[in-house]
Amino acid sequence: MVASLVCDRAVTFLPSPPSGDRESFTEAVAVVPRYRELLQSWEWCAQLWDRGVLCAQLDGRDPAQHVCRACDRMMTDSALKLLRQLAHDRLFDSVQTYLDVISRDILCAGPNPGVSIPVVLGLDEFAFEHGLVAVRPEPASLIQRVEAGLAERLAVVAIPVIHQGDGRCVMEARDALADPLDDLRDAIDEALTAAIEGEYIEPAQRDARLRDASRAYAHAFNEIRDELAHVPKDDEPRMVEGQVTLTLATLPRDAAITSALAAQRGLGRPTPDVQHDDEAAPIADERFGVMFVKPLGAGRVAP
Repeated sequence: MVASLVCDRAVTFLPSPPSGDRESFTEAVAVVPRYRELLQSWEWCAQLWDRGVLCAQLDGRDPAQHVCRACDRMMTDSALKLLRQLAHDRLFDSVQTYLDVISRDILCAGPNPGVSIPVVLGLDEFAFEHGLVAVRPEPASLIQRVEAGLAERLAVVAIPVIHQGDGRCVMEARDALADPLDDLRDAIDEALTAAIEGEYIEPAQRDARLRDASRAYAHAFNEIRDELAHVPKDDEPRMVEGQVTLTLATLPRDAAITSALAAQRGLGRPTPDVQHDDEAAPIADERFGVMFVKPLGAGRVAP
């Protein structure tokens, strides 16, 4: 929800038949119940897909390719043998198996590490290659908490967002808040780009720009809150708004793998010189930008 409102565009992993043609897609929807359930669960945000706010590709590049490569890496990389027992060695045996397993895990919020690890790693690789910002939830699982220990934190801002609402509501907010959202995006991008490229920005100057941009956005959001709320139809979600904190940070390129290995070993914060047997700790020098999202509370607006 935060990405769909705050980000200029949000690229995500959309499972689909490898051929990509309409006939294969129609067949998959018909024969894979969980895939059909997944797509139905996303109907609320159809308008965001139609407007290009949510998309499954960027400049013709599909993060699904990175996810597939991450799955292969878990199965073949000798440095990742601790994770091999988690991997699905038959995941790509058929299109039906692939779509069923992936859809089931997304619907259940990612409890299967054999799916969630390569999905996160693939999306991270996609973000790194294209200079995008990865969006993470507040760390909850062991792997997420270990990964958070790898983060180099830069700043924290608190802003109001839409916790729940349909695509119409989000698009109305984006349109009404276009100018303050652009300023907030620029401030976030400046802070993260400087950190990734090694450019020094005076912390007080960086924090002041983020603070000013977030305050202007919050003021504008409060002014349109009542306009966004409406009495929904029976099949529409009520609007729920509230505060979140956005923690801006950078992560190593291989953070998903490093934290998964550490969690498997039962370790705390991993370090580059930690090795077990013949395994190399795969921490890379390259880093990418990330926003950790933590909800602070929500309240209904629509009666």
